Amino acid sequence: MQHDPNVSPQIQWLCNEGYRWLDEHETALESGGSGGAFAASAGSSNRPQRGRGYGLAAAADSPAVGKLNAWQHAMLENQRALRRRAAQRFPAPWKWLWTERSLSQASDWWIAHWKASLFPDGCRVTDACCGAGADLVALAAGREATGIDLDPDVLALAQHNLAQHHRTATLLSGRCEEQQLDAGSWLHIDPDRRPDDRRTNRAAKFSPAWQTVTDMVTRVNGAMIKVGPRLETLPYEDPFIDRECLRIWIGGRGECRQQLLLTGALREYAAAMFGGESRFCVLVEPDSPVDDQSKVEVATTLAPTALSIVPAPRAFVFDLHRCLHAAELAGLWGAHFGLHPLTDIGGYYTGDVPLSSPWVQCFQVLEVLPLDHRQLRRRLRRLGFGPVEVKSRLCTIDANRWQKQLATPDGDSVTLLVTRIEGRLRGILARRVFAHS
Repeated sequence: MQHDPNVSPQIQWLCNEGYRWLDEHETALESGGSGGAFAASAGSSNRPQRGRGYGLAAAADSPAVGKLNAWQHAMLENQRALRRRAAQRFPAPWKWLWTERSLSQASDWWIAHWKASLFPDGCRVTDACCGAGADLVALAAGREATGIDLDPDVLALAQHNLAQHHRTATLLSGRCEEQQLDAGSWLHIDPDRRPDDRRTNRAAKFSPAWQTVTDMVTRVNGAMIKVGPRLETLPYEDPFIDRECLRIWIGGRGECRQQLLLTGALREYAAAMFGGESRFCVLVEPDSPVDDQSKVEVATTLAPTALSIVPAPRAFVFDLHRCLHAAELAGLWGAHFGLHPLTDIGGYYTGDVPLSSPWVQCFQVLEVLPLDHRQLRRRLRRLGFGPVEVKSRLCTIDANRWQKQLATPDGDSVTLLVTRIEGRLRGILARRVFAHS
């Protein structure tokens, strides 16, 4: 990248020299014994070999190591750690440079590409608060893209990430509300939900301010606002969402990853595509770990169906996807497939027959027991169970601690579903029936 006085010298070095050093000598940076872990977790079997990799034994003798000063060494160590964290979210993690914050806020690669597919080919689209550019890189494929961010350092990372994917975009540093937008353009905006370094779901605390965001989306042909799955709004903010927005909850890797608010022509396009509903859920999972292709599943509001809460589990218990719960579609979805809430619509569901769907995890009920550690442990040993998976709904427990206390290495696997039944904590011993996550 060209010299930019607004970009810190450290980021300038990382984008111009540091990333090349990292590609060629990454294992020489290892200082504590996980030498091959990064390469394996980052998908190195598909990675082109661009230079000699130094093993641990050779690291101390590598001339390249001696050329790094302390901050450069620390910076590359940090990038290695960030790439390792990104490995499950991006098919080519070695192409990216990050900060801690920009990675935590980035859309997963396959989700970014699905979102970009909703924008017309060849359109002019602005990615406001673009960060290190995960969504921007996706939007720049076949579109005239512009990225805006207040932080010149992350813009420099975005420029690097665009170049690594052979894509181009105009990058502007400054407040997104001060940039020119017109009625013929399109907008993707990801307002900062960590303005004081603490994550918030409250729209009133976003940066830019929520009123600024809503003003920006009215100036363009169509807009997509990225927010958290559990967006919290004040009464005066709700009318805009209810009147102007189509809401999409996106899931991936077993989690609800983000919520989108679509307005204008983008809302109309998505509504026509998915049957005119005002809210729905989408699962976007990689079809292959090494490319942009994804598998997409859609769940809409479905027709209203009678919903009856039952006090005790039947033959099967179901854990509905978090997206369905976040979108408040769990009850309708469950009722459509003949399932009944167990105690509460926010908890587990139960039914008489198994169900295979990417929207649900299915378990066959074995026994229902009081949530007593000693009694559970004795019963698990008597039944010959070893590894124990612990899940919970409608209560808060330390699942990891329970797993460690109950599990043994020998025996069959079992799942303990912890929930409230008739006001008391109970443990449902169950076997997984289908492998959907």
